[in-house]
Amino acid sequence: MSIGIIIFTAFALVQSITAFYIQDRFGLDLDSTAQTTALLLGTMALAAIVSQLTVVQRYKGSALNLIKFSVPLFVLSVILIIFSPNFNLFYLGMALMGLGMGLASPGYTASASLNADDQSQGAAVGLAMVAPGIGFAVGPFLSGILYSFSMNLPFLFILPIYLILVLLLRKLELLN
Repeated sequence: MSIGIIIFTAFALVQSITAFYIQDRFGLDLDSTAQTTALLLGTMALAAIVSQLTVVQRYKGSALNLIKFSVPLFVLSVILIIFSPNFNLFYLGMALMGLGMGLASPGYTASASLNADDQSQGAAVGLAMVAPGIGFAVGPFLSGILYSFSMNLPFLFILPIYLILVLLLRKLELLN
């Protein structure tokens, strides 16, 4: 479940501060902030849908690999979001995060099911589905605190928690 909490916390961090971030970073007025935020979050969601309808539907390997494939997408998206000199690269960063989330979410759910025995699969998936709720409770809370110190800090926070994610994935692979 800790893998899912990390994935969904990172995603919720970004979603909860996107409007504040672009308004502060690019000096947008309220109307422009609302419009741009809608487009950015829509871009992220569309990218997640595309990755789920293309890559995930055709993928035949380990469900854990879907999560592993998402890690570089999340890391690159954070770098693009923080260092993008313009909106085009910012949109690309948000799209890459959506692609990553589109891989990580089904990879996490499938891993929970596949790592349980036949009698426990329903319970395992049920327990695994607690992680999105925790992530979407913790993420916005953390993002507000982190943002008060630096507007880039919520994004930077994703990097060390994704290092923890990589370590957890390795540990899980060794157990299997």
